Amino acid sequence: MYIIPIRIFAAHELEGRILDYGAGVGQLTRRLLALDRFESVSATDIMAVPADLRGKAEWIEQDLNIP
Repeated sequence: MYIIPIRIFAAHELEGRILDYGAGVGQLTRRLLALDRFESVSATDIMAVPADLRGKAEWIEQDLNIP
């Protein structure tokens, strides 16, 4: 699995809204929230929202293999 290094977001001054597609347990979602540069952070995965992310990021519980 390839994960975009967080430094790329800073180098390109990316902001706005962002989606962590296939978020798993939310490791990248937590890192994106910690940057405090995005208007909103959303995540989607088949797993339920981790307790510490509830209310901090929009979490969409969905099987990504189903259209």
